[in-house]
Amino acid sequence: VVYGFAAVFLLVPVVREAAGKGSGLCWLSAALMLALLILPTMVLVMDSAMRTKEKDVRITAAALGFTRSQTLACLVLPASRRWLLTAAILGFGRAVGDTLIPLMLTGNAPHVPESLFGSLRTLTAHMGLVTATEVGGPAYNSLFVAGGLLLLTSACVSLALRKLASESGEQLPEPPALWRRYAPSALRPLSFISGIAVASAIACLLGFLLYRGLPTLGPSLLFGDTPPLRALLGTLPVWDGIWPACAGTFCLIMTTMLLAIGPGIGCGIYLAEYASPSMKRLFGVIMDILAGIPSIVMGIFGFTLILFLHRLGIAGASPGILLAGGCLALLVLPSLVVTTRTALEGLPASLRLTGFALGLTRSQTVRHILVPQASRGILGGIMLAMGRAAEDTAVILLTGVVANAGLPSGLAVRFEALPFFIYYTAAQYQTPEELERGFGASLTLLLLSGGLLLAAWWLHARYQRRKDACSLREGVSA
Repeated sequence: VVYGFAAVFLLVPVVREAAGKGSGLCWLSAALMLALLILPTMVLVMDSAMRTKEKDVRITAAALGFTRSQTLACLVLPASRRWLLTAAILGFGRAVGDTLIPLMLTGNAPHVPESLFGSLRTLTAHMGLVTATEVGGPAYNSLFVAGGLLLLTSACVSLALRKLASESGEQLPEPPALWRRYAPSALRPLSFISGIAVASAIACLLGFLLYRGLPTLGPSLLFGDTPPLRALLGTLPVWDGIWPACAGTFCLIMTTMLLAIGPGIGCGIYLAEYASPSMKRLFGVIMDILAGIPSIVMGIFGFTLILFLHRLGIAGASPGILLAGGCLALLVLPSLVVTTRTALEGLPASLRLTGFALGLTRSQTVRHILVPQASRGILGGIMLAMGRAAEDTAVILLTGVVANAGLPSGLAVRFEALPFFIYYTAAQYQTPEELERGFGASLTLLLLSGGLLLAAWWLHARYQRRKDACSLREGVSA
């Protein structure tokens, strides 16, 4: 939602000027922001896999006289083919399932676009519009048809990519002659250009948000006209500030991570170290399909679940933070599983042999050797999941978020959240002051997410220092 909100005021005017006509809300605007959106998901998986592969072949490549570019192009990339395809699956699922960027940037015209500058309507945007305006009738029933088409498309693409990955097998494929000839020399400049382009796009986005949002930061943005102390204690409601939305977002993130971290990391460890080949294939297909479920479909699932529980006469079943956190936990689960599995399977086999040689059981080897060594990749998955939980709007639209709900008073009551506040402001603002509060809320959401990520990094660094200190004491004692 922050990408979409910033792009409406930063990217759309540029595209409109480039096209020379139209509103700038078009296919190209949405595609550019979706590409930027899915990059972290793909980069984290590829970085974890390729970094380990490069360590495995570094000595061999040096002995053969390979340059760094030749090592990357002819050895590391072919050996990482399976995980590159896995990253593509996750990225495709993230792009095809996003609702807010297509809803905010495509123009939502129900026709086939004539060019990249033409408006269009995606299935996820259609589902968001119908959910907001229709109750019953053919349009409402089209929600389930659109959801089925999205799931079918995602499943077919995921299975096709998985088949390509399985055909590559574990042996190192032989790169084509043209690749061996031209890739090493072209890889470095292409990587440099790509890095500069992505860094520039992110810098422009953050710079624009800082320029528009920094002047609004202050007690009035958080608490409005309510005294800060009484707002923090909850003795007075906050009507013109975003403090209730901040508290609701924090509670939602914590609930999501409490529900997702254990099953996600545990499933990743099971697939990497304990599962049979058939179970790995089965769970891999399940994770691919789950990664491709659009967030709006997950929101409809949560809404339907509450209706079903009401019909069963279960008291207390109502939309709220628990329902929204549970649906978000299902959304972020594939990222946790894949990054954990990638980090563990990328470790050298010598670590496992070392554990067995020391008399450790498989579980002890996993706990004391493998998981600590893979902690960086696992932490990357946690960060990715935390960011997804903080920014998703489509799920919470249908599972309990409302405007002016106040501070969260329980897990089964309505709540406010910053992503919904930003989306609502972009769609409904009437004065410049309301728009500026939207920029302030966007910057606050980034600061909240950044603070949580820094806290995760600090905990990881502290754990690493304690582990190193324990190893040093054990060495001195020996």
